[in-house]
Parts: sequence; C-alpha cells; structure tokens
Amino acid sequence: MAPTPTKPACQRCGHCCRTLILEVSTEEVEAIPILKQKAWPLDGNGKIPADKVTTWSLNHRTAPFTCVFLEGDSHCSIYGVRPQMCREFGPSDERCAMHDR
Repeated sequence: MAPTPTKPACQRCGHCCRTLILEVSTEEVEAIPILKQKAWPLDGNGKIPADKVTTWSLNHRTAPFTCVFLEGDSHCSIYGVRPQMCREFGPSDERCAMHDR
C-alpha cells in the first residue's frame, strides 16, 4: 500500500492575509460578532441596500489591502474564530506561498 501524502502544514506566514481578497457572508458576520466590528459591506458603493448585503470584506479599504485582523508579526488576531474561508485555506491551495515548497 502506498503511503498517504501528507498535507503541508501552514507556516502562518500571513501571505494569504496580505494578498487574497477576503470575503465572508452575512451569516458569518452575524455568527462571529468581532467580524461585524471591522468587516465592511460589499454594497456596490451604496447601490445595494444595507439589509440586502450578502458579502462583506475583511480587507482594509486602502493599500496595502491586508486583512483587518492581521497583526504586524503576521499573527491573526482572531485565529480561534476565523471565518470558514480562512479555515479551509492552506498550503495545498495554489495561491499559498508555501504551495510549491
């Protein structure tokens, strides 16, 4: 029997938090209260009414557009309650800086 390939471990370098467009659903914003404090609605520049917004951004609105929860040492300040997209992302994703290492 061939050995099962192991998934590379996340190095917590913060590359994904600095480079990806980070979107979360309204359901996650409601379920994770700290998201509501810093996430901002993707409302088409006011064209979508607040009660109809379904997607929120975790990126800063100005350069360098990093995640609002990324701290200077590449530490996620909400790691224990991070959104699903962050939980699912990892070195097996081709957008990860560690993907080909």
